[in-house]
Amino acid sequence: MSVKVIPIQAGLGQVFLVKQGDHAFLVDAGNKGYEKKILKTLSTHKVDPKSLLFIFITHAHYDHAGSAAALKKATGAPVITHEKEAHFLKQGFQPLPKGTAPFYKTLISLGKKMGKIFSGFPPLTADITFKQDYDLKTLFDIDGKILHTPGHTMGSSVLIIDQFVFAGDTLFNLWNGTVYPLFADNEALLKESWRMLLNLEQKYFYPAHGKRLDHRVFHREAIKKHII
Repeated sequence: MSVKVIPIQAGLGQVFLVKQGDHAFLVDAGNKGYEKKILKTLSTHKVDPKSLLFIFITHAHYDHAGSAAALKKATGAPVITHEKEAHFLKQGFQPLPKGTAPFYKTLISLGKKMGKIFSGFPPLTADITFKQDYDLKTLFDIDGKILHTPGHTMGSSVLIIDQFVFAGDTLFNLWNGTVYPLFADNEALLKESWRMLLNLEQKYFYPAHGKRLDHRVFHREAIKKHII
């Protein structure tokens, strides 16, 4: 069954509306205040908000979870996230990770001084959490899975369906060709997650920041970074 992906720019990053037959779900929730735009996109693509299967949060940074509480209230859809992200969702704040290059280390230090003022969001309680991986077939009748890919944050995870990987901030694809994340809590784990993803058979990767990239580009960037 074919999969349709509809990117929605929702602040600093993208939310993805994913449709497979009569099923539809969201990957991430963007910055706070974007719920109306996201719900309008559902309507445009003939998705009844009350039929939404779930909202998967790749990790609990403000630009990925900001509108999650409002979307959960509007749709009734359960929110899925890794157990290491759940407590950040509940408190409406997750500290920013370290920069992976000097400029971004300085940028993050400035952001951290602003704390919750800069990176807080409306809190919510996740409905489904998992420790390692999560199979979507049993509960949602979706031939897909969620894999734990720590590094950017300790609970960062990706969703896989058909030939697509929805990667959150585990990789980027910025205008200047940057694929390696600008920020990471643990670069050693991030590189392990990259190696794991590179061993998958999926062809296409959807980062939250930037356009879709294919496996070939991802592989090339891993070589440049001496990850493989």
